[in-house]
Amino acid sequence: MHPSKYKGIRSILVFIALFHMCSSEIIDELEYSKMPKMFTMDDYADCLLRPGGLYCVVDIQLMTSKPSDLWYQIKNFSENTLKHYKHDILHKAICVTRKCNVSEEHSPMLRDDENKLKSVLNECINVELQELYELEGDVSVRYCEHKGHIKMLDNYDWSYLAIILAIFIMNGVGTVYHIRCMKSGIKNQSKLLVSLSILSNWKKLMSRNVIDPNSIEKKRSLNGIQGMRFLTMIAVIFSHVLLIVTYGYVGNTIRVETPYDDLMMHLMYNGSLVVQTFFCMASFLMAYNFLIHVEKHPITSVWTYFVIIFQRWARLTPVYALVIGFLCTVYEKLSTGPLWQYIIGDDADSCRRWWWTNLLYINNYVGEGQLCMGVTWYLAADTQLFCYGILVMMFITKFPSIARLFFGFLIAIAVLVPGVLTYKNSYYPTVPQGPEAFRTLYQDSPTFKNIYTTISGNIASYTVGIICGYLHYYIEKNDINLAKIKWFRMLFYLVFPLGVSLIFTGVLFYRDDYVYNPLTAAIYASLYKIAFGILVTTFMLGVFHKCDDIIRGMVEWDGYQIAGRLTYCAYLVHTIPQRYIVGLLKQPYDVLDFNVLCMFLSSITLTYAISMILCIFVEMPFTNLQKVLFQPNNKPKDNTIQESKKIEQNAPVVAEESNGISKEINGEPARNENIEIDVEINNKSDDCSKL
Repeated sequence: MHPSKYKGIRSILVFIALFHMCSSEIIDELEYSKMPKMFTMDDYADCLLRPGGLYCVVDIQLMTSKPSDLWYQIKNFSENTLKHYKHDILHKAICVTRKCNVSEEHSPMLRDDENKLKSVLNECINVELQELYELEGDVSVRYCEHKGHIKMLDNYDWSYLAIILAIFIMNGVGTVYHIRCMKSGIKNQSKLLVSLSILSNWKKLMSRNVIDPNSIEKKRSLNGIQGMRFLTMIAVIFSHVLLIVTYGYVGNTIRVETPYDDLMMHLMYNGSLVVQTFFCMASFLMAYNFLIHVEKHPITSVWTYFVIIFQRWARLTPVYALVIGFLCTVYEKLSTGPLWQYIIGDDADSCRRWWWTNLLYINNYVGEGQLCMGVTWYLAADTQLFCYGILVMMFITKFPSIARLFFGFLIAIAVLVPGVLTYKNSYYPTVPQGPEAFRTLYQDSPTFKNIYTTISGNIASYTVGIICGYLHYYIEKNDINLAKIKWFRMLFYLVFPLGVSLIFTGVLFYRDDYVYNPLTAAIYASLYKIAFGILVTTFMLGVFHKCDDIIRGMVEWDGYQIAGRLTYCAYLVHTIPQRYIVGLLKQPYDVLDFNVLCMFLSSITLTYAISMILCIFVEMPFTNLQKVLFQPNNKPKDNTIQESKKIEQNAPVVAEESNGISKEINGEPARNENIEIDVEINNKSDDCSKL
């Protein structure tokens, strides 16, 4: 092993040892158990089987007229909202008819009179609180369900299902047409119909990127990008598994509140940095592809910019709109459960109100904190930064002599903006990863809403990726071999330990003796993302330039090619099975390692199964249709295309040679990657349209 590798490992061990010395409070489990349980759920099925069954999900604000040791314990423990739940607010799913002895005759009256329902709940819940804890409570009703309450499909649902049926019919027609053409040996097939063929799209999805080792495209092959994309997606899925299980009702709340004393857990708490990998890859590929394109096709019209943006929107939106439509319509009617409305229904309500912000890719700025498909803030931010990145590249290629100066200016702005916003508004330097933040999905976090999900919070990494793509292009052009540069190889080997150490620095803000300082918070907010972006792009360059065969082999496995092409669909749908599973729970979820592992593996399996269907039936057909509609009828002999065509694909990841036709793989960090930009679907020969 290279000596620098040992040095990196030693640095991590020293770092861990030092921070383990900084322990915080130890929670006494016996004292903890004296507090009322935060989350409880009565038997849902049994309640709704009873005549007049009424089941309500409520929040209870604790209070007391006679302060006690228990009350002081609850208040003191709840003050540390960074690491603890607010134990003075209880969350219960209650069978009102059983717990409050409501008769079958009175149940309909309570359903129709919210004030009377609240009065009944206050009375019976306070009896229990007084007997067990000598406390009182004020009840807020979230929602109730009763026997016979079933949500029926409405016109919007049937319209959505009709669209799904139409898509399947289109795919079926295209597939039958394609098969008949192949059986007849006819090669001049309709591009429009074959673009819908399930068989054709399946072959594209399963194809390997085979590159002629003597071709010029081999030089520009970015093998490994699919592996990085897939592994990053797996990390995202894991982080959202942890988020969704703590968003629901948790049985062992102490398990969620104690890991802050374990340094290794901060790899997850501060692991939100991993999303910067997507921004770095996207901008790297966009810049690299742009420079390749303008070699032969200089951009002379400003109009090209708007065409690029429109084509990107047209490519991303069909499958995105279909997923949003699912959330707005039939999703919440698939099942029921005590937390179904809380986990599924509330998100559906947000989507019905704010769907248009998603399709315009402005949902990270508009929506009053009620995000439809919360994770898609990334798509909005990435699209906005893509618009920025194209402008940067157009300027750089127009004025190459000031490229270094201009990049320096952009880096300065990218560093200053989050720092200034953090200092001016007293934001936390990172998104606080506390139990209450999980429970509310960060709705009360100004750092999340105003920094993390916006352009200002991600422009640094995106700019670093642009610069790295620019450097990679000129390194290749000048035949520079980074693998032979000693200092770069050493830096490459230090990327992992430095990256882990950077994530660990977030533990400083979870120490009990931490005192907020606007200046230090601003400095940290300015530097930690750009530092991570530099490490990510260094790793990318090291892999592309073959600095280490073992590491390169880990990210260049052929199996990643298929998984990488599913990343866009996987990103869109991965929270759907997660929410579905948690929404079906009939008891509070115990956050245990084995339970989380099962949830994680289930989430991966379901996510990629759904993604494969979406990719073959929706994403690839609509992408092919776009190529058919926007592709010129008479293609140039060198198989190039119009100015905007290559660039809007956001850079090639791997260029293939197949029958002499260049294929490009899309560089969007969360999209189908095996998209041929200017490939004719079939060779011209006989006419098959008569079939």
